[in-house]
This record gives sequence, structure tokens and C-alpha cells, in this order.
Amino acid sequence: MSGFAPALWMTLGGTPGVLQALQNSTNPNASGGAVFTLKNNGDLEVGDGTGLTDTYQWVLPASAGIAAGYQVRADVVSGALTSGTTGVYLALTSNRAWTRTGVLQTCTLRIRIADLSGVVRLDQNVVLTST
Repeated sequence: MSGFAPALWMTLGGTPGVLQALQNSTNPNASGGAVFTLKNNGDLEVGDGTGLTDTYQWVLPASAGIAAGYQVRADVVSGALTSGTTGVYLALTSNRAWTRTGVLQTCTLRIRIADLSGVVRLDQNVVLTST
């Protein structure tokens, strides 16, 4: 969707886009990191933080207009996170990233994606693993 359609859809009270299942971030390359990034254009990037990245979509259609209709919250379930904001909802008008560095390290995050009214539309655990 482009133009005024996403804004009109949100104005009319519809939840924009269709949320997709999230992917774990596993780094088998021994570079010592795992990164999970929800991008403000609807893409989901998982990788090792050095440029080796797989790209998926967290919402379809993937676009900034659709992504702007959501917010995300991450909470640590187990392990430790190296970087990334947890415990509060963050607008997906900006890229949001969480990282676990170190060799043989794992962190499980509970990711919740809510619409702008606060209704949770996706609630899923993801695992960041560096090997």
C-alpha cells in the first residue's frame, strides 16, 4: 500500500497489515553475536551483527506506512541481553534492535507487537543464540 491508503485504514479503525511469525536469530559463524532487528519498513533482520543477515518480514505488506501502526515490547525471559531496550513499548516508526554477544551465549526474549491502541496482536518468544 502506498499513498494515503495506510493512513486511511488506520483512521477507519482497522489494524493495518498482517503480522507474521518471527524468526530466531542464530549465529553459527563464531563471530560472537546474534542480532534481532524489527525494521520500520516491515522487515525483520536476524544476523550476527557483522553484516551476515537474513531478512524476513514481520508485517505484510512490508512498508513504513503499515509498520507505523504498531509498537513493540521486548522482555528478557532467560539469559542476558547485551543491548536493546526492554520493558516498555517502543514505536515501530524507528528500527528496534536487540543483541546478544559472546561465544556460546543465549537469550530468550518475549516479543509483543501491539497496535497503537495497545491491543497486543502478536506475542511470541524468540531466541538469540551465538555459537
